[in-house]
Amino acid sequence: MKSRFLLFLGLFALVAQAEPPPVYCLQYPKRVFGGAAVDLSPLFKWWVEEPSPQRNTNIVTGQEARSPRPLPAWVRIIGREFKIAGSGWVVTGAVESSPDQKQGGRFFVRHFPAKEKESFEVAQARLVQIIAYQSGQYSLSSYEEAQGQGFGANRDIANIANGPGSQRAWQYNVAASQAFNRSQFAAQNAASVQAERVVLESYVNKFPASTNYILDFFALRTGETYQGLPVYDIGQTFGVRK
Repeated sequence: MKSRFLLFLGLFALVAQAEPPPVYCLQYPKRVFGGAAVDLSPLFKWWVEEPSPQRNTNIVTGQEARSPRPLPAWVRIIGREFKIAGSGWVVTGAVESSPDQKQGGRFFVRHFPAKEKESFEVAQARLVQIIAYQSGQYSLSSYEEAQGQGFGANRDIANIANGPGSQRAWQYNVAASQAFNRSQFAAQNAASVQAERVVLESYVNKFPASTNYILDFFALRTGETYQGLPVYDIGQTFGVRK
């Protein structure tokens, strides 16, 4: 209960912050590599303005000419499938060198925002639970509440008696978690559940997609490879939980 309350407060603080830019990747312009700072603000500005009428037209040929692109080694990486590998993550997605130049494939990412991904998935899973409860997909009985209290009281005992890695302890933990979720919903009134839903929806809606985590960051094209895959480095970012 305490951990969920702290999660709620943390998400509320995130929602209270200023709204993110229209494109999620245009965040965290300050990056650090080995103590050296890099400012991506000129690239972010170019990325937004380049597709607009701010392109220059050649008065001789009548063709549009692109404005010079700052920081050409930095590209936008978008990922939908992820797997931990070594000191980074293997990502399946796409790489954009400009708003109209995209190439799909697999690549290796350093400084992957794993904590951000985890926070999103925890919030999204909690939101699914709340929506299911509010839509009446399951109801609570006094028996289930009693089961929740019983499993909760015996969860630590099960871990000790059977070993933290045992199958029986794992089953007790799963059952306890499920029962606690149900009993917690029963204890909350409709207003507090709705308030939590609003906070969670505001949080997940800040991401590129609200139903599953999508990586959307600018990263440095290092020129290196990892098991044949090109390596990109997001660097240390300000405001992203690593």
